[in-house]
Amino acid sequence: MTFYAIFEESSVYDNVHPEYFIFSPAAYTEEYEEIYGGDTAYDIYDPDGATVAYSVIINKILTGKVTIPATYNGKPVIEVLPNAGVDYRNITHIFFEKGTQIRRIGSNAFNGCNNLKYFEFTDTLREIQQRAFFNCALDVNLVDLNKNIYKVQYQSFNNAFSGTTDTLLIGGSIVRFASQCFLNLNKATIQNI
Repeated sequence: MTFYAIFEESSVYDNVHPEYFIFSPAAYTEEYEEIYGGDTAYDIYDPDGATVAYSVIINKILTGKVTIPATYNGKPVIEVLPNAGVDYRNITHIFFEKGTQIRRIGSNAFNGCNNLKYFEFTDTLREIQQRAFFNCALDVNLVDLNKNIYKVQYQSFNNAFSGTTDTLLIGGSIVRFASQCFLNLNKATIQNI
């Protein structure tokens, strides 16, 4: 029996199941925001010691189209942790719930997800860490990095695209491309907007 995280309803955004994810306090700091810009930063805890934001890991039982929750316990989910979905070969699409404040995709987050065709790059996303999409199958026609991303780290998209021939859109807000970000992107044109 195959389990699908998102059941066929009016929209993948309408059916989010937080019970299929693991949450932990986020470590997204003000120092990060000062370096890379953006909105007000989140600290791990407020002055009373309460968590103010969360990071997420995807449960390995999920397959097909997955929508990551925007909040947990009423607090924003701002980061997909490193190795959060590494080698999850049955995930085909990643969406974020409406109202997401996701800021960072951790290193190796989706490394080896060789059936991952689509990932929603939101306007809130600021950083894509090393090898986040290494060895995926993203359709370059569906990838639009013309957002508010500031930093794309080493080999973030190495071998990440399926064999298609079109244009990869890159936003002008990116201040740092690390080496080999788009290694083996053989059949697409990179267009800076």
